[in-house]
Formats: sequence, structure tokens, C-alpha cells
Amino acid sequence: MAKATIYIDSDEDITGVIDKVVSADEKVVALVLPKRANLFQSTVNLKLIQKAAKKAKKSLVLISSDPALTAAAAVGGVHIAKTLTSKPAVPKKAAAEKVATIDTEELDISDASAEVADEDSTATAKDEPIELDNTSAIPEDVVEKKDKKDKKKFKIPDFRSFKVRSAIGIALVVLLVVGWIFGFIILPKATVTIDTDTQRLDITTDFRADTSQDSIDLEEAILPATLVEYESEDSATVEATGEKDVGEEATGTLTLTNCRQGAAGVTIPEGTGFSADGKTFSTNSAVELGPAVFVGDDCISADFPAFGAVADVGVTANEPGEDYNIAAQSYNSPTSGVSAFGSEMTGGTSKVVTVVSSDDIKKAEDQLSGAATAEALTRLRANLQEQNKQSLDETLEESDTKTTYSAASGDEADEVTVRQTVVYSLLGVSNDDLNSLLNKTIEDQINDPTRNIRDNGLSGAVYQGIDAKNESDQTLRLQTVATIGQIFDEEAIKQDVAGKRRGEIEALLGARDGVRDVNVEYSPFWVTTTPKSADKITIVINEVE
Repeated sequence: MAKATIYIDSDEDITGVIDKVVSADEKVVALVLPKRANLFQSTVNLKLIQKAAKKAKKSLVLISSDPALTAAAAVGGVHIAKTLTSKPAVPKKAAAEKVATIDTEELDISDASAEVADEDSTATAKDEPIELDNTSAIPEDVVEKKDKKDKKKFKIPDFRSFKVRSAIGIALVVLLVVGWIFGFIILPKATVTIDTDTQRLDITTDFRADTSQDSIDLEEAILPATLVEYESEDSATVEATGEKDVGEEATGTLTLTNCRQGAAGVTIPEGTGFSADGKTFSTNSAVELGPAVFVGDDCISADFPAFGAVADVGVTANEPGEDYNIAAQSYNSPTSGVSAFGSEMTGGTSKVVTVVSSDDIKKAEDQLSGAATAEALTRLRANLQEQNKQSLDETLEESDTKTTYSAASGDEADEVTVRQTVVYSLLGVSNDDLNSLLNKTIEDQINDPTRNIRDNGLSGAVYQGIDAKNESDQTLRLQTVATIGQIFDEEAIKQDVAGKRRGEIEALLGARDGVRDVNVEYSPFWVTTTPKSADKITIVINEVE
């Protein structure tokens, strides 16, 4: 049957041999031993190897002709053969005794089947694995000696396993120490939250912002001011919507007759308008009419033109257009007692073009209204902010607006552009100066050394213009709400609470003036005592109104 042949070196240790036997792929394992195999001359070693082979369900055979090994194999109950082609057997005694043979088919390590060589052998061939039980083949004296030796046998320590377990144990100890340091020294933190009583104060103070002031004067409340300027040039363009007839005006002649009673004569100025059919024509020149001619109450000036009461004058239509080409007819006269009769009016033509209307100009001006001021204020604020100044919006000044137009009302154009130029100015003061002014005002008002300013209210302050000498010197009123509370030294509190438990801290701080409530929190969750290091303690002051 198939076998696994393993050659053993003279310096091989027992652990290595056992590993090779157990890891062999075949059921029968033949160990070819060197001439001086001291390892296998120990019955203890042979028993250990045999025990491992049985546990792995292997049949072990030693290949050696050494008589000492034969005696050891007899005591250890191990099969032995002189060569790989010899019949294996468990010796009954030392090498001089006959050996008990095992089943030829099961343990035959030759390449062909062999006959039973020992007439005392009682094993028979079977298909299934042979149980290697040689107890009955060993003499009683040998059995007794074997039992006594078995009682005295001991296990060989596995030093590799011991090293691994030692390393794991050391690692666990180091891990526990490091974990304890992190868990109870490095990680623990405490947060002490103190709710304190606070008071709100309405603050009102007046001050001057003056560009000629070099430094702050808290007694007189005069703050150095900075004046910034911005020239705004804005324009708006709108489409022209007006219409105008630029054709030719109709012309003709009016005959004027003076029938004014009691008048020596009358002068009709140039440009005097006479109308008919809703159309107005104006005189091209001034006209002198002589005195009216009357017979009784009847005016006969027209019958006697030579007396000078009748005169012709050229007229032109006030507007162009074909509609002014009208027939000869009488005209309404703006001068009482003077009548007018016109000839046929001719020459009027129409040509309608787009022109700028007054509404177009107003629309463009409305688009600019307010936009320039808003942009200027934004730019002035940004300028002051870059200088760490608080802008005082109530001091915004603007110069007279300079406005220009690309076209006048009635001008022929497709669009009109309106441009406006304005110079804006704004005052700003230092935030530090405002803080100083506010703090002095609040301290004068509370007059209590045990209370301090929690928030002077500068961020929510509002300003109101009071007086303006000029754009560079103005007086304003500042109004805000400040918050004051009890004074607490956070660093001193950290030192006081370090190393104490929660109840001690709450009792200690709760007894102080101005303290409404105390809350102590630890992290991580297993921490129950405040760290002894002040750096690991956080003090939070909550102002409660």
C-alpha cells in the first residue's frame, strides 16, 4: 500500500519530527533514521511520536538496523524495519528476540506484497486499516517496566508557544497601562457651567465727532473723526417715445382791417397768431394800421384802403403739415376791432420723426433717484471699515447734483441719456474710542467695583444726529442697552475646583454672590472627579437676566 517516506537528519528535534509525521499525506509513515539517531533511542521520545501518530490516525514505522533502536521500539511499541523493503514489526524484546509482525497488506512498505516471515505472527490481511495494538506480544516483564516508565514520563515544553503567550501577556499589560493613562489621566475633562444674574442698563450718551480733534477727550465726549468722500457718476438711458412733424409749414397772406373806434391807429406785433378751422398762423412781421374810417357807426375802412386802415401781412403756419393747406377765409383776431381775412394757405407738408419727450427725460431721472445714494453709502462704509472705523450714517452729506442730458425735450433722437454727478461725504470714528466712551458711561452709572460690564452694547448701538456745524464737525446721540454682572475670575475658579467632586464644586460655587446655578459635566462618561490639571477644566459663564 502507499506510504510516506521521511528522511530524518541527525540534528532533528522531536517537535520537527512530530510535525512531519502529522502533516504526512499517507496513512503509513516510514521514518528513515540516520546511523546515530540519539533522538529515537529515548523511549519517551518514541512514545511521544507514536502518540502523535495515533492521534493523527497514522501507522508509524522506523527504518533502522541499529540494535539500540530495536530495543527502544520494543518498549515504545513502535514498528521497526531494517530497510524500506523489509517487513515491519514491533519487537518483543531487544534485538535478539523474535518480533511480532503486523498485517502485511496494511503495513507493508515494499513496492510488492511479501510473505509472512515469522511463524509466530498472527496478523492477517484485511482491506480496512489495521489497529496497531502490540500489547499481547510484549512479555509481562517488559509490560511492567513499560508501565513504570510511562508513569515517569514527562512532556517536553513547547518553547515557541511559551514565547507567543509571553509576548501576548506583555502586550496586554502594556495596553492596559496605556489605556489607564489615557482613560484616567489624558482624556478626562470637566466643564463647569455657572449661571449668573445679570442686569440690563439703558445707556444714552452724546458725543462730538470732529475731524480737527487729534485724540479722544472722554471728559468732553469729543472723538477724533475721519471724513471720507465718494464722487458718484451715474447715468440712465431710456428710449425716446415722442413724435414730431418736421415737414414744411403752410404760408399765405392775411388782410388786416382796423375798425377800432376812437383809436388813432393800431400796431400788430410780429408773431401775432390768427386762427381758423383750429389752425393758427402767425404774422411774419409787424403791421401798422391807420385810424379806422367810420360813417356814423358804420366802419368803412375796407372801402377806403388808401386811408391806411387796411394792410396785408404774410403769415406762416405754427406747425408743419398738409392739414394747414386751407382755403381762403376769415380768421379770428386776437386784437379787438381788427379783422383778418386770409388767402389760400399752401406749401404745408408732413414728415413725422421720433423725438425726446419731457416724459422720457423724467423717466431717466427717476431711475437714478436713490440708487446713487445707496451705492455711495455702501462704498463709504467699506472705506471706513478698512480703517477700523464705525461709520456714522446720520452724518451723510451730498453736494448739489450736476445733471447733463444727451438731448433736450423735442430734439430728434432715438434715446436720451441722463448723467448725474454727486459728491458724498461721511464721518467715521474709531471703534476703540466708542468702546472707551461707552465703558466710561456705564461705569459711571453702575459705580460698583464688584460688578463689571458683560456687554457694553456697542454692536447694537443706534445713532441720532443732534447738531451739525459742518460736514466735519457734528454732534450725535448714541443709544444702546448694556449688560452687567458679577465679576468672576475663571482661572481662580479652575484652581479652586481642581480635583474636587461634583457635589463639592456645586456647593462651593453656589454660595458665591451672583451665582444662580452650577452644573458640572465630565467626559468621558466614566470620569467622576474633576481633573487636577486646570488646563483640563473649562469654565462657562452664562448670563441669565
